[in-house]
Amino acid sequence: MNYNFNKATDHSCFKILMWSIKITMPIKKLAFTIIAFFILVSSSISILAAEDSKTVQHNKVKELLQKMTLAEKIGQMNQVTLEVVAIPSDPGSWQKLDVKKLREAILDYNVGSILNVAGAAYSLENWHEIISQIQDIATKESRLGIPIIYGIDAIHGVTYTKGGTLFPQSISMAATWNTELVKKSAEITSYEMRASGIPWNFNPVLGAGRQPLWSRLWETFGEDAYLASELGYAYVKGVEGDENEIGQNTKGAACIKHYIGYSTPITGKDRTPAYIPTRQFREHYLPIFKAGVDAGAHTLMVNSSEINGEPVHGSHYYLTEILRDELGFTGFVVSDWEDIKRLHGREKTAETPKEAVRQAVMAGVDMSMVPFDYSFYEHLVQLVNDGEVPMARIDEAVGRILMTKMELGLFENAYPDASLKKNFASKESQAMNLQAAEEAVTLLKNAENILPLKKDARLLVTGPNADRLCILNGGWTITWQGDDESLYPKEKDTILEALQNEFGKNNISYVPGAKHAEILDIPAAVAQADSVDYIIACLGEEPYCETPGNINDISLPDAQLELVETLAETGKPVIVVLTQGRPRLITKIADKAAAIIMAYLPGLEGGPAIANILSGDTNPSGKLPITYPRYPNDFTLYDHKNSEVTADGNTYNPLFKFGFGMSYTSFEYSDLNLNSDTYNYNEDIEIQVRVKNTGDRKGKEIVQLYLTDLYASVTPYSKRLKGFKKIELNPGESEDVTFVLKNEDLAFIGLKNKPVVEAGDFKIKIGELEQKFTLLDKK
Repeated sequence: MNYNFNKATDHSCFKILMWSIKITMPIKKLAFTIIAFFILVSSSISILAAEDSKTVQHNKVKELLQKMTLAEKIGQMNQVTLEVVAIPSDPGSWQKLDVKKLREAILDYNVGSILNVAGAAYSLENWHEIISQIQDIATKESRLGIPIIYGIDAIHGVTYTKGGTLFPQSISMAATWNTELVKKSAEITSYEMRASGIPWNFNPVLGAGRQPLWSRLWETFGEDAYLASELGYAYVKGVEGDENEIGQNTKGAACIKHYIGYSTPITGKDRTPAYIPTRQFREHYLPIFKAGVDAGAHTLMVNSSEINGEPVHGSHYYLTEILRDELGFTGFVVSDWEDIKRLHGREKTAETPKEAVRQAVMAGVDMSMVPFDYSFYEHLVQLVNDGEVPMARIDEAVGRILMTKMELGLFENAYPDASLKKNFASKESQAMNLQAAEEAVTLLKNAENILPLKKDARLLVTGPNADRLCILNGGWTITWQGDDESLYPKEKDTILEALQNEFGKNNISYVPGAKHAEILDIPAAVAQADSVDYIIACLGEEPYCETPGNINDISLPDAQLELVETLAETGKPVIVVLTQGRPRLITKIADKAAAIIMAYLPGLEGGPAIANILSGDTNPSGKLPITYPRYPNDFTLYDHKNSEVTADGNTYNPLFKFGFGMSYTSFEYSDLNLNSDTYNYNEDIEIQVRVKNTGDRKGKEIVQLYLTDLYASVTPYSKRLKGFKKIELNPGESEDVTFVLKNEDLAFIGLKNKPVVEAGDFKIKIGELEQKFTLLDKK
């Protein structure tokens, strides 16, 4: 590539060099200056090379658009599911494509994207055959040779590739409060996705998980905007790379979703309306997507429902005015499953399917996940010919899609890279998966330090979640619902199998006792309890995903509660292990349990992780990324308003608070210091606290910084998370942890629905320590 060296070196570089070099300069200083100069030049060249590459790609897209017919352009905006071109087959079997239907999709309808599987996960070899067959027709038989961009829901690893690394689900990863772990999990996911021949990941979910009933809560990073923003940013960078060079053969395009408000349906039912006041929208929901945009995500998927009566798929306000004009998103927007059709069939804002297409495209949707037919294509061709959708809008959408394909390197090589197979699901990846699962597990109760258990302890294992892998993983695992146990890898351990490995088979008794919502044989479990030291009750949910996971009652089913209540009457300590995607109410049994562990959905290494926690081989360090409610009608979150706790009868009294989690060691916080007690506007606030491991075990602690604006023009929140750091300390070891708050960290959404920073008094809280400071008026 030719570089404009004069531009690259810039006159300012030479000025720095000439200013630095003097005749009397010592030789070491001269050498250092010259080295620094060449580093600066090299960096400038790298930046310009990247800019030149983008310019070349933009020019190629423009040239391609000029060659394309209307039908070819609109075809690029059309996405169909693999089932449209696949020969029906049994789940788990080798998938074959119907070549005639595939040619129809690509050559007759010019389809630009295909997604999903036709049932269940495929092997690497099967994926390579599928992708190669698709790209053969797209690149070798179509008029312009435009490759297909294949998309997949790699939600907690490569969901649909056999033998892949399946991490803890996002809510579990949020419980680690470990941005590096989240990023690493995304890197491994991206690698294994590319090894499968797939470059586009429909993840991460960046909705704020503030509705505990919602069936997709476990796909979020929790209820707090700051925590979710930090983890979401890390995930996007893990998928796309630090510089978003998605053309690398181990990187892919992330898809931040479901923009926006999807995660908080007022009824808790999936794909139902959300009602979000503007101030809450900008305080809790928009910042997380801003983090995804700032991370450079190349694509975005739309909310399947509506906000305040306005379907997001048809909203120019949300998809253009806010997303592009305000947040600066430059990638392409894809609809969710069949949701453009639903503007007519369900939302009833479009009188005809054709009008639904017009609304969505003019609002800002660039690609339609149709997904079973070519109706979008047919309607949009007619709309353009009738003058209802301008060609400029088509060129804009198609240009974005083609640019992403260019950046992914699909025009250079659209085929799977067979060399990546060697590190697919490597030992290092499995070790990272186990670490993630262990760091996610959250100890919620440990009466009289009953945990950890001695390795020779005799255990009764019971409950519906003891001996199945599917309940450790949940939805988006091998199949959409993740509930086909027969397809799970036999070499992975359930909780029961992991406990047998950890404590010895002779020390383990197993009686299921109950199914999820059905009593089996509780008396048999009670009888077996006589011969053991402890009871491990494995409770929680069945696997589910999206609308099939809707519930009418957030309580844990009565059959499971009765199992624990009855076993507790034996006098043997009951240790409850929860594997679930949302906080099902356990208030009835919380006092009866000697210990409670929240394992969320810990993935394929969840069994060993739970066993390691119970035995003490691993010290738990997870913290709740959600509030765990005590009552079915009290979903008060941690960042509540003062009136929610100070008015008569109002309390913040969850079963377990956001950010809570115990350890087998103890940590002491001291010496909370600010570098001043008064700050000018825009002055950094430096905060330091000392943390000491005062116990007898090595442990990890998540240091959390909360900020309270004591008085404001809008009623302030009781507190808001503004920083966190995860540290590891040996017994007796101390560490000084430092945070720096910027001016924007003090902001809130004001009366005019814009971020404001107001002078006044603030309070910092870390652990149980508090410190106040004053912000002076802006000069």
